[in-house]
Amino acid sequence: MAEMSEASELAWARYEKNMRQRHLSARTIYGARWALEQLAAALPEGVSLFTAEHADIEEWMAGITGAQTTVATYWRRVHAFYAWAAKFEYIDRSPMAKLTPIHERARIIPIPDPEHMAAVLATCKPKHPGWRDRRDAAMLRILLEAGTPRSSELARLPLARLDMRRDLITIHGKGGKERQIPFGERTGQALTLWLRERGRHRLADLPVVFFTQYGEMDRYSIYTILRNRCQAAKVPMIPPHHWRHWSAHEWLRAGGSEGDAMALFGWDNPMMARRYAQAAAATRAIEHAAAAGQGDRL
Repeated sequence: MAEMSEASELAWARYEKNMRQRHLSARTIYGARWALEQLAAALPEGVSLFTAEHADIEEWMAGITGAQTTVATYWRRVHAFYAWAAKFEYIDRSPMAKLTPIHERARIIPIPDPEHMAAVLATCKPKHPGWRDRRDAAMLRILLEAGTPRSSELARLPLARLDMRRDLITIHGKGGKERQIPFGERTGQALTLWLRERGRHRLADLPVVFFTQYGEMDRYSIYTILRNRCQAAKVPMIPPHHWRHWSAHEWLRAGGSEGDAMALFGWDNPMMARRYAQAAAATRAIEHAAAAGQGDRL
């Protein structure tokens, strides 16, 4: 972490404590610190984060270079800080109150090719499957269910939160919030086969559903497993969040509501549900147009 003035460090200390109390991830906290460091470094001498004014923020934002995504990220993080500061009366009013919000341009959500996904699943079905095949098959099946867990959520899934009687997975997600993901027959079968194999493993006493040969997983373990499976299937890499994109897209494409999607996928912001809904609507429109063959009528 870079140094800030004593006054700005005091402001950061209060904000960091609040973020930790809200159980925000280390990655989120690091991103907030980075953005506030950049702002603090650009402020005039003697001006701290708590005493910055509208013109100071405006000048700093105007000087940020890079893609609009980068600028929008800085805006979002600093805006959150000043909204918090105003709420808790550390400042009278946010210096960003009258600034025009900077929004990230809508991007096409990457949806994996279902044939590639099927090929990846097929690598988990050799003639004589081992414990890794059983484990990976169960993990991939969970990634296909509506409400796909994030890679960190799947990696650290406690054994106690897997309910095989009711076919439910309870996820402890961002901000300490819980949600439940129901799973179907194929996922239940894959989990049953993995749990049987797991019971014979030397690490069976670990309190988590999945593990590597060395012990408990993290989100990078999930990425590595997917990379290896994609290589074995000879298809392009399908990162963990792309499986989540496919799952959300299929849910909305099948007529699932945006509100239910928010509950299943653990979204706080309805903007995410709307983005996926728009992508699903565009897909339906393309499929309908292709079936209609309008250009072939004349």
